[in-house]
Amino acid sequence: MKLVKFPGKQPLRAIVENADAKKTTLTVWLNYNASSVNVSHLRYLDFPTEFVWYESKKIWQHRANLKKPSIGRISYIHPTYGEAFVLRMLLCHQKGCKSFADIRTVNQILHNTYRSACEADGLLGDDREWSVVLEEASVSATSSQLRSLFVHILSYCTVTNPLALLENHRKLMGDDIPLRATANLNMSHLHINADDLYNFVMYEVEILLNQCSKSNSDFALPSLPADMLADLANCLIMEERNYDRAVLNTERLELERQMNSKQKQIYDLITSASLNEQTEHVFVYGHGGTGKTFLWKAIITSLRS
Repeated sequence: MKLVKFPGKQPLRAIVENADAKKTTLTVWLNYNASSVNVSHLRYLDFPTEFVWYESKKIWQHRANLKKPSIGRISYIHPTYGEAFVLRMLLCHQKGCKSFADIRTVNQILHNTYRSACEADGLLGDDREWSVVLEEASVSATSSQLRSLFVHILSYCTVTNPLALLENHRKLMGDDIPLRATANLNMSHLHINADDLYNFVMYEVEILLNQCSKSNSDFALPSLPADMLADLANCLIMEERNYDRAVLNTERLELERQMNSKQKQIYDLITSASLNEQTEHVFVYGHGGTGKTFLWKAIITSLRS
């Protein structure tokens, strides 16, 4: 199942009889381990730290300068590729393998499949493979692409704990939401609180799952607030919530200490009425024209939010 590259006009017989064409970095790594005892401490992932691959010669050679930084990267494999995906995972953990059978040998037990070897090594028991997929994808993928990948994993793969997987990666899935909201609402430096950001991520996930005829509830994920869509469409409410609640609470405590007795009386009346939903008592003091009444309503709405 190796990928072989060759010029289009080259005769097929010459390609088949060319032994070097069948060599890959992986197969040559296995052969090198079989002929040397000095590299048993290296995983396939770590091999480039001490060796250099020469494509023209199809060989690994020792690095002349081990102090010089090097970067090794295994080609990305989609999780739906099955055995190829778990083989790649094993190559990030197994050391000194001399054959493909060695790769799927864990604790001196040869397993029939790479997946069973991964399970025996404890790599699949807690959705670790899907966490690895999202972590690696986050290096180059956008937040939108990460959400799509997450939904794809839920829809077509076996995930033991979808909520735990979401919690571990939801921050990266929501990095683009404040910027998008800022552009859509034409409000600069928009601040979205953690709880609201979480709901926005779930909203985007819900839309993607609906395209697959599924829903958040199918995977025991949090459901969306009933009024979320209305709040998102209401620019006024979004503007009222455009603050950092922790900073605002600190400022509130400081201002409370500076109030005189009459100011404190009015402040206590408004907050008490808001918390107890007794707005009619506030409107008695606040009535003085449509503008003032609207102002009191705006204050109460802001306090409740």
